[in-house]
Amino acid sequence: MSNPERHLSLRLYTIVIAMGIWVGLAVFQTSYVAPKQGQAAVKRLSDLTDTTLKQFSLLLTGPLLKRDLATVYEMADSQLASNKYWKQIIIEEVNGRQLYPLTKSPSPLSTNSFVFETKVIFENTEIAKIKLFTDYSSALEKVKEFNQQLGYFQLLIVLLGLICAVYCLEKIVIKPLKRLSVAFLEMSDNNYQFSLPTSHASEIKQLIKDFSDARHTVHQDRQNLVRLKTASEQANAAKTNFLSMMSHELRTPLNSIIGFSDLCLHDECLPDTSRNVLATIKNSGQYLLDLISRLLNLSEIESGRLTLRKSSVSINWIFRDCKTLISPMAAKKQISITFAEVAPLYDKVLADKTAVMQIMLNLLTNAIKYSPTNSHVQVNCYPAQQNKLHISVNDNGNGLSSEQADIIFQPFTRLRSNLHNTEEGVGIGLSITKLLVEQMGGTIGVRSQVGKGSSFWFQLLLWRDNNDLYLSKNSALEKTDMAAGTTDVKESSHEQTTDNKTITPRYHILIAEDNLLNQKLIQRQLKSLNYDSTLTENGQQAFKKLQSGKFDLLLADLMMPVMDGLELIQKVRAMEKETGEHLPIVCLSADGMEATRKKAMEYGADMYITKPVDRKVVGESLHRCLVDKY
Repeated sequence: MSNPERHLSLRLYTIVIAMGIWVGLAVFQTSYVAPKQGQAAVKRLSDLTDTTLKQFSLLLTGPLLKRDLATVYEMADSQLASNKYWKQIIIEEVNGRQLYPLTKSPSPLSTNSFVFETKVIFENTEIAKIKLFTDYSSALEKVKEFNQQLGYFQLLIVLLGLICAVYCLEKIVIKPLKRLSVAFLEMSDNNYQFSLPTSHASEIKQLIKDFSDARHTVHQDRQNLVRLKTASEQANAAKTNFLSMMSHELRTPLNSIIGFSDLCLHDECLPDTSRNVLATIKNSGQYLLDLISRLLNLSEIESGRLTLRKSSVSINWIFRDCKTLISPMAAKKQISITFAEVAPLYDKVLADKTAVMQIMLNLLTNAIKYSPTNSHVQVNCYPAQQNKLHISVNDNGNGLSSEQADIIFQPFTRLRSNLHNTEEGVGIGLSITKLLVEQMGGTIGVRSQVGKGSSFWFQLLLWRDNNDLYLSKNSALEKTDMAAGTTDVKESSHEQTTDNKTITPRYHILIAEDNLLNQKLIQRQLKSLNYDSTLTENGQQAFKKLQSGKFDLLLADLMMPVMDGLELIQKVRAMEKETGEHLPIVCLSADGMEATRKKAMEYGADMYITKPVDRKVVGESLHRCLVDKY
């Protein structure tokens, strides 16, 4: 992993730029200005020396003509004394004889020494020659010192400018930006009242203004989102309450319709005509019940209230159960169904078995519904990429167009069947299927072509040994999951079923139910199952009966006057802490919401059955609880 990119601060940028300017000035001063100044100084001194030397040669004309050497010496010494850059003067006659000085060897020359020569002329005749040796080292040293002082002065100016620049930068730019950064952090913590900085720089002013406008907009948008979220939560709560109430209100009469129809159908003396009428009534009630259950199921999945418990699910077992359940529907249309045999290595998936069963039944029901008579439905299964299992339900119906395939999984989407020219169902089966698959971490789709059938497929994660954590977390929950029409009830059909002959009247059931029709129905169902029963109209009456009598099981409704079912369960469990006994409690409620079922189980119910239920489900549920007790 590469190191994060580092950025210089504005202060450091300013210091680096200022030092760069000073270094540039120093290099320019040293490499260009100083040499030029030295050259200019040497030229000025050379011109002055040349002029002075020529004047000196004119002054020597008279003494040389008179051969007044003393005056010549005096004048030469005087010139050397008065000109500090003059180091030595040599005066020679035309024949080369040196008149001044008396010594022959000249002084050694330095690197900054220069030699000047001039002639002494009298009436166009050369009478002598003068050589002058100069040394400008001291003058050039002064120029060098001046340049050094100038460099120090420039450094001082740069430092003062840098201090002023950093101060202005800190006050006008850095501090406002730091405070603006804090304002960003405060805004992320939902503090929109944090005071903003001020600045004299127009650009920073504009930046602060833009941030203030953006913050105001974000604040308003957040307030709107909070209001919308609150309204959405209230609407969802209202929808949940409405669905719960409607579920209860609709299931209560359906409980009587289906329950009494089922009881009458068990009458062996019933005429065939009446039996057919009652069967139609019961089937219609079951259809309405299925519709209500689907609507509640869709609502719970969309709102996230439905909790799926993942475990190891055998696909071969799911296929066998689906074949048993769907065969009567397929037989009516003379449709054959073939299920692929899954190899043992790929037989198990990590999923919720109830959800997988519902997915398969939804897809198979649609395949049969939209396939022609005497056709075939094929269920395939094979391992896919990313450790997943691919399952597909293939039919040879009329197929779907690309437009239909795009919307087929949307809620309440109904497609016209070309076979019957009618719109069938309410259009939520596939949307529920899609939501269930996605909640288990899978994917779902459809491949179809008009006139050539459809292939609905989904993929689920394969079960592996390292997924034991899921099983350990959910095994306890699965033991208590029991509801009408769910897989747990269906599983009980694989176990020991209720046989009327094996149940004796010694089992005494206490009923807590406020609805008159439900009271009659439950009592008749229990009587037909050879159970004794005692009826109470609310939780308070039931609790008094439990305090004074002996019962083997409590069958309680949840919504009752005076004392509801949850309070009754709570009181019973509190009483049992003192006695050390445990009374099986089965909730029999018209509320089909998953949240209600969970709440009842948390309060201490052993089983939760959703109305309406037929005689067989009641018998199997009670038998399971009583077997666990005794």
